Amino acid sequence: MLRSIKEENKKDLLRAGIVTSIGLAIHNFPEGLAIGSGFGASLTLGYSLAIAICIHDIPEGISMAVPMKNGGMKTSKVLYYVILSGVTTGIGALIGKIIGGISQDVIAVCLSFAAGAMLYIVSGELIPESK
Repeated sequence: MLRSIKEENKKDLLRAGIVTSIGLAIHNFPEGLAIGSGFGASLTLGYSLAIAICIHDIPEGISMAVPMKNGGMKTSKVLYYVILSGVTTGIGALIGKIIGGISQDVIAVCLSFAAGAMLYIVSGELIPESK
């Protein structure tokens, strides 16, 4: 059974989608750093990380797009915001690849930073919110 969304709820949904897109843009930077550092270490590691993070990002994109679309935003604008939030992954990957080219120790630091950032988000934000 489908219900129409009230106007005040649309504003809340739109706001939630935009806030989520900003949060995911910040969250995507360490993911990109991990991908770039992974490619700095080896092609196999880089591709493995890229595929895993790509699969991981699908539900993130949905969680951002659905509230914006249900909040009344045009599909083209939703797509724009989803792509824009993913740009930080590319920036992080570029920086990770450049910095990772310095030495194996830098790759280890970049991967550790990325892993720590992801663990912080999961343990500090996602798990408490799920209760």
